[in-house]
Parts: sequence; C-alpha cells; structure tokens
Amino acid sequence: MARKMTTMNENLKPELKTVDQTEGSDVLNVAEAAALLRVSVNSIYYLIQHKKIPARRAGKSYRFLKSELLKWLAGEPLAAAGK
Repeated sequence: MARKMTTMNENLKPELKTVDQTEGSDVLNVAEAAALLRVSVNSIYYLIQHKKIPARRAGKSYRFLKSELLKWLAGEPLAAAGK
C-alpha cells in the first residue's frame, strides 16, 4: 500500500481564485492604465506628475477609475485631475 506523502504546506494551501484585473474592473493600476491607453508606464507617470490625467494615490502607488480615463481620452472636461 503506497500512500502519497504530502507536506504540511500542501495541506494548508488555500484554493486561489484568479481574477482578470483588466476585464470588468473599474479600478486600474498604472500598468493596466498604460495598457488601456496604449502608452508606456513611464508616460503614465509623466502625466500623473504634470497633473494631466485623473489619478489617486493608494499608498505608494496610483489607481485610476477606468471610466475617468475613458472620459479623459475622449477629451471631456474632468472635475479635477491629478489629486
């Protein structure tokens, strides 16, 4: 009778559910915003620094509302950019 030996860590691993961050998500990170706008990550940081794009700080990183980025891309006036 051969039994498969499992380690304690294998028994404790939770079932991880993956979420596609780019599909259906209203909040984007810098890389996702760059992909949406088809620009480089450096371009996103430049636009943030010069308050040309609507972004919010989340700790040490930035987050974007997809709807606000699409409005910005369409040239619609925004209430306040770069807060």
